[in-house]
Parts: sequence; structure tokens; C-alpha cells
Amino acid sequence: MIPVPPAPLLSLCAWTLILLASWHLIAFVGSVARQARTLHRIPCSHCRFFTGSPYLKCSVQPAIACSEDAIHCGDYCPPPESLL
Repeated sequence: MIPVPPAPLLSLCAWTLILLASWHLIAFVGSVARQARTLHRIPCSHCRFFTGSPYLKCSVQPAIACSEDAIHCGDYCPPPESLL
């Protein structure tokens, strides 16, 4: 017969695993939230030069269109109807 460890030791191991899994889950949710906040700062969809085409998203800066590099795009220009 296999010897069984004492109950307090098993309980301690179980709670350690639960707390570790919870900590990893909280860290994962935090990193997803930070990434979402960063992606929501990309102004491309509100720019005059944004085409929406999958082949050429931006006619001025196609290499950085819809990426994190576009957050500080110097060529950003709002569409004409929002200039009023």
C-alpha cells in the first residue's frame, strides 16, 4: 500500500496551487488589458489617409498603418467632416 501524506500537507499543497493559478490568471488579465489600451490609441481608422483596404491601409505611411508605430504618426490628419 502507498503511504498517504498527512492531511495538512495535502491541504497546503492544494492551496498553494490554487493561489499560484489565481496569481497567473490575474497577471494574464492585466497584460491583456494593457495591450488593449495600447491598441486603442492607434489613430489610423480616424485619419483622412486611411483607406480601409486590406491591400493599402494608408496612402502616406503604409509600412506603419494600423500598428503600434502609428500611435505617434506625424502625418495623422482627421477627415474633412470633423474639421468643422
